[in-house]
Amino acid sequence: MKTKILGTIIVLLFCSSAWSAHAANASQENSKVSVANSLAGLYWCIAPSWSKGTINLLPNGTYQMNGVDAGRYQVVKNEVHFVGSLKTWNNGVAKVEDGNLVFEWKNQDGSMQYFAYRR
Repeated sequence: MKTKILGTIIVLLFCSSAWSAHAANASQENSKVSVANSLAGLYWCIAPSWSKGTINLLPNGTYQMNGVDAGRYQVVKNEVHFVGSLKTWNNGVAKVEDGNLVFEWKNQDGSMQYFAYRR
């Protein structure tokens, strides 16, 4: 009887531990989605002044450029990491500054590139 009760307790502890780990992972995923949702929306190019266009961050983690599906994105701290069309700008990394998306990088020849988008 003691063995059966001990076995039941161990199984319950294992299941409880596994459920806690699952709940923690689900919470992290929900947190990522809520951060992505907070940045979701249509951004208009504001710099350089000659550049026109939009980036639309969709709540499902995909984005569009100028109304065309362009790839996926992920929010990492104060940056947005892009895969797809925007991968060529600063290796796909935009900083989030005052709610704006800012791409800034140096080309191989040393010249600076800069694009900023405002919601």
